[in-house]
Amino acid sequence: MRILLHSHTFHPAVGGVETITATLAENLVKGGHELVVVTETPSLEPDHFPYRVVRNASFPTLLSLARDADIIHANGASLKLVPHAVLTGKPFLWTHNGYQVTCIDGLGWDETGPTPMTPLASALHHARIRGFLFAACALITLWVRRWVARHVAFNAAATHWIAMRQSLPRQVVLYTPYPLDRFLGRNPAIKQEHDFVFVGRLVNEKGVETLLKALAVLRTRPEGAEATLLIVGDGPLREALQTLTRSLLIENAVRFVGALKGDALLQAMASASVGVVPSAYEEPMGGVALELIASGRSVIVSRNGGMAECVGAAGITFENGNDQDLADKMGKMLGPSAMHQACLRAAGGRIDAFAEAVLTQKYVAHYQALLAPDNAATVHRTAAGNISSSVP
Repeated sequence: MRILLHSHTFHPAVGGVETITATLAENLVKGGHELVVVTETPSLEPDHFPYRVVRNASFPTLLSLARDADIIHANGASLKLVPHAVLTGKPFLWTHNGYQVTCIDGLGWDETGPTPMTPLASALHHARIRGFLFAACALITLWVRRWVARHVAFNAAATHWIAMRQSLPRQVVLYTPYPLDRFLGRNPAIKQEHDFVFVGRLVNEKGVETLLKALAVLRTRPEGAEATLLIVGDGPLREALQTLTRSLLIENAVRFVGALKGDALLQAMASASVGVVPSAYEEPMGGVALELIASGRSVIVSRNGGMAECVGAAGITFENGNDQDLADKMGKMLGPSAMHQACLRAAGGRIDAFAEAVLTQKYVAHYQALLAPDNAATVHRTAAGNISSSVP
């Protein structure tokens, strides 16, 4: 099968979409498929991937690539290849990793906090903050995305939560593969120095402020008086969060180590017992939570969003933004508690369900369904019945 895979952002940029695009591409090539990744991300160094990467291609070049492909797959919010799919008549599969056909900001969140998750309400919100012209242009783009999703694309939601937020025709749930193999069986044999670990960007939607407040509450209780937290990551809120630790009188219980990768990241994860992913917004997918599980941690994640369905019984949940609830859940996971041990026992099943090869094969099955002679909506609905509930 010849696949043209588009990702607006890609290596050497770093992030969730870049990671899942590269993971899917690598596994498709391992399965014997021909693949070209197209992206608008420039690179000053030559690419060394087992597939071709085309950067900032012209319209004619993209049209030629589309003609040579069997299927066109857009991973993310971009509409870049929609004209090429229409002109060539090739099936266009669109993976939704966020809420870009639901609201203007694509997150349901901005620097002010939660934002509306419907088009018109979202536009009014952003008009008040950023002006009418910005909101009007963004609303037009949003309506174009919605039209394409309803009339052109075959839609793949990255989680059931995303699918619930964007009731679209011709939609299935296909979990996107994360490179979990790099975390399996590589736990460094080091002493666990911390009770909890957070891994992620230090931005307001990630909920680190809630985590710090929860730790402060927990340390007022006998069972959590000595609890400690490791924060791995960097971002614009780092200084403010460090100031918050001082005001909460937990400065000695919290360690900020900045962004890490490779073996340093694995060692940091292994130095704590429980991973906490306290996203304040409805995080669409649970990539970091799955990486923590693969590294041998039990996890606590926010309830609303896609993370809870991803971690299943390998973690527990708390109400988004509720530091008291999070403190209660952190207390229940301290030490060799029964809840902590139950989560660890469930980890293997979650990792098996989210194995790279397993999820890639589900994409391949869906490609094949769309390429069938009668690849109309009826075929998509049939495929949905087989695929959408692939992970319990």
